[in-house]
Amino acid sequence: MRVLITVLLVNLFACVTKAALDKPAECGSDRGCYSDCDGTCKFVVTWKENGGNIDFTLSLTLESGGSDQWIALGLSDDQQMGSDSVTECVMNGGNVAVSKSYNPGKFNSPLAEKSTGLTNAQGSVTDGVLTCSYTQTKTSSNSQIFNLDTDWYLLVANGKASNGFKSQHRVDTLPAISPEKADLQSTDDLSGTAKAVMVKLHGSLMMIAWIFCASIGIVLSRHYKPMWPNSQVCSEKVWFTFHRICMISAFVTCSAGFIIIFVDVKDWSDLAGATKWQRAHPYLGVIVTFCVVLNPIMALFRPHPDAKRRYIFSWAHWFVGTVAQILSGLALILGVTLGRASVPFYCVWVLVAWVAYQMIIELILELLDCCIADNSRRYYRDGSLKDPRGSLLKKIILACHVLVILAFTVVCIVIVAIN
Repeated sequence: MRVLITVLLVNLFACVTKAALDKPAECGSDRGCYSDCDGTCKFVVTWKENGGNIDFTLSLTLESGGSDQWIALGLSDDQQMGSDSVTECVMNGGNVAVSKSYNPGKFNSPLAEKSTGLTNAQGSVTDGVLTCSYTQTKTSSNSQIFNLDTDWYLLVANGKASNGFKSQHRVDTLPAISPEKADLQSTDDLSGTAKAVMVKLHGSLMMIAWIFCASIGIVLSRHYKPMWPNSQVCSEKVWFTFHRICMISAFVTCSAGFIIIFVDVKDWSDLAGATKWQRAHPYLGVIVTFCVVLNPIMALFRPHPDAKRRYIFSWAHWFVGTVAQILSGLALILGVTLGRASVPFYCVWVLVAWVAYQMIIELILELLDCCIADNSRRYYRDGSLKDPRGSLLKKIILACHVLVILAFTVVCIVIVAIN
């Protein structure tokens, strides 16, 4: 039995070892390379000038499961999908087909003559690694096959295949994009992937809007109206002034984030290839932004506090704000799981912790208002109002809340920004 277990472990170790993809030692000296190698490699792309041609090799570590897969190399003038010349290697059982295609927009279209400009195309699957090689002429008269004597950004994508046809890559595994344009006549050794700066700015602004500004502004409005009865800021009650500052800030940052993502995407994004939950993100974002615009408009036309139908505004204002607060949390959680955000999954748990904290702090304040606080008007001998009972405790809770919310905001933005 021990011998059998030993043999099985040795074979298992051997299989795992064989499936490893290593970057060629010639990278940076004899040939150019682009890879994601950091201890292990998911993909490696190499190129080498050969007279009027360029010799390419594409390698991909296959995912477990035994299904057919594909790897593709795109040449792009920018760092986004659209107007890209593509060469793809697609498994079909034990065979690998190499062909040309083109990205007219956010989708891929095969060329009528799939082997145009390609020679010496071949591929294989060995020890869990898909490898294909081909030679492409530097110049082409076909506008959808780019000249290789020009520098291009490299886009490397992969996904599953069926019967020799590619399935769309998932949104959470978007193509790796070279951080700079590659000179295909050089032996540069490139690594890493370009950051979607506009996407990260969008996410950071939304986090400032909802984790920081809205969290504080909503708590002030719901639980701190009776506080500071003898003080004013900017000729208004203390709670109202800071509530307004927070919510105007939330409106500005949320609106800016909304505009930025539409400028970046240049169209409505249906997030094809994403899960059903992820595809809800843009819809939630639109609803949240609509609520954020609607609430201040309602506030501009709110009735006088003593008006007979003031309660209608109060309930509507509360309802719209609550819907925006709930949906914004869900939108943030879904947003950080999208591939273009390039955010580690543990950010989801940080956001879940923030949502849980927000629920707990509001529950504590509700219990405090019900069980301890006394908001009835009480006066000093000089006629000034006394602070409500429990006000000191509520002030301490507010100070702690601001610090905790600030910490959540900073942590989330740092995670989004540096990854």
